Amino acid sequence: MDYFAHRGAMSHVARMCGESSAMDVAAERLKSGVQREAASSIETSAFINSINVDERPTPLGNNKGVRDRTVYSSDPGAYWIEYGRSDRVVGENGEEGLSHSGGHYHFAQAIRKLG
Repeated sequence: MDYFAHRGAMSHVARMCGESSAMDVAAERLKSGVQREAASSIETSAFINSINVDERPTPLGNNKGVRDRTVYSSDPGAYWIEYGRSDRVVGENGEEGLSHSGGHYHFAQAIRKLG
């Protein structure tokens, strides 16, 4: 098999993919998947309603001008909802330690299920 690559070929292909409506469809599917995952364990709709899709050009490197899609949550607690948190605690005997509450991994679960 012959391999031919010219300078800028990958950026050109990335720009072509970024213009594709299939990328919009994939981002919306992921957004819906995250919302579905969150609906099973979140008590309020604030987190679910904070999940959005953003489109912007890639700002770095040779891929400037590539339209990327980002699925994200604007909820201030999104990081802790996804990954959990550790709190410093002091036990009855005065010893300090950490207490970890696990995350829900809504984004990770949705990505896994999209396959």
